This record gives sequence, structure tokens and C-alpha cells, in this order.
Amino acid sequence: MSTFSELTNREKTVELVRWMCVLPAVAVGGLAAQYASGVLYRLAVQGWGAAAESNVTLSLQVVLRLLVETAAILAGAWVAPRNRLATALVLAVGGAILALFTHVLSQSHRGATNYLHFAAEAGGAAVAVACIYYAQKRRQRQTRPESSVDPGDQPDVRAR
Repeated sequence: MSTFSELTNREKTVELVRWMCVLPAVAVGGLAAQYASGVLYRLAVQGWGAAAESNVTLSLQVVLRLLVETAAILAGAWVAPRNRLATALVLAVGGAILALFTHVLSQSHRGATNYLHFAAEAGGAAVAVACIYYAQKRRQRQTRPESSVDPGDQPDVRAR
């Protein structure tokens, strides 16, 4: 990929617009995932008939919070035109700090639920970073030219 200074004016404009769309993509991705998780939560609670304070609903809330945070960070990182892993890391750290303030530091009475929600959102951020990392690794393996393969990577098939 070319450096920013090597791009044409049109390519620079497109890249700048994509960078400006990273935070809105995080917000839209997070809201879409939040609405979807709310629908799933209500369907599951109504379908199971579980009480709102049961362990089943608490576990479901934790999983859905993890998925919402993961979706938000993935949306922002995929919009970024380059440096997706670094973008995902910055968004993950920001999301974890925001979750810490929201669920722990701003609460007058903290309980296990507050810490569990913080852990779920921080875990979702870590899952998103791992997804971006492994997606980039897989893409690098698929696009690596055959001539650049190190002979040490090839199995030795000579007859013994």
C-alpha cells in the first residue's frame, strides 16, 4: 500500500473521509448490535420465562454485552483505510476506559454486576482486537507471493 504522500488528491480525500467515518461507524455498529441484543434478550427471557434476576438472564446479558462491544469495535476498525489493528487497539482501550467509568467509577454503590458488565465489555474489546489480528494474519498468508516463501517453511520431501 502506498504512503499517504504518494496518493493522488482523490485517494487522499477518500482516505480522510474514511478516517472521519471511524467513530460514527463505531456508534452505528454499537447501536445496531445493542438493538439486536435487546431483541434477542427479550425473546429469550419471554421464551424461557426466566425471572429478570436469574442467573440465566445475567449470563445472557454478559454474552450480549461482549458481542455488542465486539461489533462496535469491528465496525470502526473495518472502516479504517489502513492500520486496522492499531485502530482496533485504540478503540478497544477507549471502550474499556469508557466501560470502567460507566460501570464502576461512576456508580455510588458497586456490586458484582457492575464489575461483570465492565469485564464483559472489556472482554468484547479484546475479542475484537483478536479478530482483527487473525484476519490480517490470514490475509497476509493468502496474499504472500510464492517466491517469498522461506525454504525453511517447506517440508523436506527428499528421499532418505
